[in-house]
Amino acid sequence: MSRTKTTWEDLAHLGWYRYGIFLALNPLRGNTMKGSEDVTLNDDNANPGFYCYNTYKGAPKMQAPSYSESTTQTVVWEYNNRTHEVFKDSWRESWQNTEHVSATVTKGATIRINSSVHIEGLFDLPVGFDFSQDSEQTKSRGKSYEFTYVWNLIVEPGQHGRLVRTTTTKVGTQECLVTFGLEDYPNDQIGTKGAMWNGYTNWGYSAHNYLTKHPLSGTMVISASLNKVDHSYFFEYLDSKGEVVSKELVSMPTHGMLSLNGGEATAVAFAVGRNIDDVKAVA
Repeated sequence: MSRTKTTWEDLAHLGWYRYGIFLALNPLRGNTMKGSEDVTLNDDNANPGFYCYNTYKGAPKMQAPSYSESTTQTVVWEYNNRTHEVFKDSWRESWQNTEHVSATVTKGATIRINSSVHIEGLFDLPVGFDFSQDSEQTKSRGKSYEFTYVWNLIVEPGQHGRLVRTTTTKVGTQECLVTFGLEDYPNDQIGTKGAMWNGYTNWGYSAHNYLTKHPLSGTMVISASLNKVDHSYFFEYLDSKGEVVSKELVSMPTHGMLSLNGGEATAVAFAVGRNIDDVKAVA
């Protein structure tokens, strides 16, 4: 994409109006300009070779993310074996773990820039987005893992056991700051013309070196949010009073179906620490 030439409107958004630039540069060339019309910008006819461009400056700066987490527990299966026989049952569960990242330009660049800026690594995840200068753009990326699993459950005589699902929701916010402004010297030239001075009628001046009263840059703000939901399961053992005396994690599926942004599902494999078919509630 072509570079973006700076306009008077761009400079005004950065705090520099044409007359103010005239007042700043005229003394540098012995007050040989007549007025603000002698200050030129990207004018090949008046000041050939003096060009000024807009750009994003440096790498985007990721701010520290902030997180909050909440957990809920649901009993999905329970049996209190008051008989003298071993109780056996199977229980099927289906669930979905999700991760969704959204980013919005909450403060856009105040100057025109033809190119886009790329941000990567929000919430330390391999997620990237491209944004233009404009405010109120929103980009999002999501994925979900769908699981189904069947547990073979055994409760010994006189024992009380239950299968519990834990749902953990993690919410995060993060900002990314992008600096924009004029390109560095020599691509920040403001042209001038007027009466002869030091052997020339046309002079070019670096905006960064000579227009120092107002900063020639600004900050674009991209605000991001994270919503992540995970599920896990464990088996609880209860005493005669219904109090939990112990619990342990149960086996979990090693494969799930992955969907990206609502697209087609793909089977993926996961490494797990245990793969036990039977869960026993014993003293």
